[in-house]
Amino acid sequence: MPSQQHPLELPEILSHVASYVHRRSLPVCARVSKAWHQAFIPFIWEDIHPRYPKYNRPGLEAVRKHCHLVKTLTLDAHNHRNLCSLARYPNLQSLSVSRIPEPTELLLYHHASLLQLTLKNVPIVSGTWATLLQLENLTDLGLYHMEIQETTTSTTETETETEMETTETDMDRFWQLCTRLERLTCFSLDIRCHPGQLFSMTFPRLKELQIRRREVIDHTVFLELMKRCPNLTTCVWATLLVSRHPTPPELVEAMAAKTWPHLHRFHLESHPIYTKEACKIIGGMERITSLALSCPPSALQPETMDHLRLHFAYLTVLRWIWPRAVDDSATAQVILASCPCLVRFSGNWITAATIAKGAPWVCLGLRTLIITPIFDSSTIQDIQPRVFEQIARLERLEVLRLWDPNPRDDFQPYLFQKSVDLRLTYGLGKLSTLRWLRYIAFNFSHQRMGEQEMDWILEHWTSLEMVRGRLDGLDDVVGNELSQRLRDRGIDVGVNTGKGKELYEDVD
Repeated sequence: MPSQQHPLELPEILSHVASYVHRRSLPVCARVSKAWHQAFIPFIWEDIHPRYPKYNRPGLEAVRKHCHLVKTLTLDAHNHRNLCSLARYPNLQSLSVSRIPEPTELLLYHHASLLQLTLKNVPIVSGTWATLLQLENLTDLGLYHMEIQETTTSTTETETETEMETTETDMDRFWQLCTRLERLTCFSLDIRCHPGQLFSMTFPRLKELQIRRREVIDHTVFLELMKRCPNLTTCVWATLLVSRHPTPPELVEAMAAKTWPHLHRFHLESHPIYTKEACKIIGGMERITSLALSCPPSALQPETMDHLRLHFAYLTVLRWIWPRAVDDSATAQVILASCPCLVRFSGNWITAATIAKGAPWVCLGLRTLIITPIFDSSTIQDIQPRVFEQIARLERLEVLRLWDPNPRDDFQPYLFQKSVDLRLTYGLGKLSTLRWLRYIAFNFSHQRMGEQEMDWILEHWTSLEMVRGRLDGLDDVVGNELSQRLRDRGIDVGVNTGKGKELYEDVD
């Protein structure tokens, strides 16, 4: 009888396995055998990014040889000349261009099959929008730090009459392109047009709209754009700092009237949301899977929670944050103990005792957790291990951010509180279950980690890629030595400023 082929020798099985392998391990797997090389090499080259660590930084000749495998390409001012000088990327689907001084028309012209395009700080000339209109398959567009001018008109005189001739400009082409998009991301995008120009337009294909700015959002144009998108499923309004101005009442009333029946992911982090507005927004959505609101603790009333509780079974993403606010109502603990499908959660300050004494967390599939537990300095060694036991239940956790209360004069009751202490004597060993942890951040300065903690981290957190925070906040020499040990293992280490990180994250 002919010998049966081992399952790991079948190309279909190998390709499926390769899709789950960590990027750092792909080159090792590709050297096992010829069959493994054929299966793993496409996953190695499908994404080229200029800021990969040294172990994964591709050489120019290697890129030239495998350019047909590249599906995602990121270009910036450091690598664009070399990578653009290569042959075309025939199977390229996603392109991100950042801070390139030259226009991008020629690059776009050679890759007409693009599905996704991101332009960041790139020069826009008269031919750019015309070239974008030729990308017939483009459905996802991201525009960062750009300006789109308003339509202009010109007058042409003849022997018999005077004719008004409308000149098609960047603004016309931009709106024409939007009619074909399914997803549009605008970061600090300045659209210089009157909202009335949108009255005769509709964008039925647009399902995801993200509006992000560093400063206050001028809601007039974007709100009118939203009204022209009847099939929206995702909407994001976000700024680095929450505005002091109230939420636009037109937006709140439109949400309450269920203007967008398919909307299930809504992030409003540009304006403060209070109880009345929160109830209208939450009540205006049939099913919420992703929600982000800037709510002060006063908005976390039972009425608000009653509306939100109807969606606990569906919630996958929830950001419920108000700067430097303590969640005395234990909302975060209630959510973590009641939402089984939660994948990402960001919450306000919460007392560690509330977590330790609360019900077990049921969101066992959580991958991103951002909280600020605060401790009474006299009980931290007793309560923190029980807090870590709650976190240890989240075995699929990949991103963990533990913010410091960073008390100010206006928060005197919490002036002498402590934040998490990442030492073995304080229960760090209970987090050994976090085998998939890739990123950990802490912006407090009192850490006193040592060689034992480094040995433990390197042994148990084998998937770790990035650490943000001071490992030893009192001795820079010791902190630098510990950081170097992590860098020697290919782990990116730096001091976390905690400013604006979340603004750049996607809703998923």
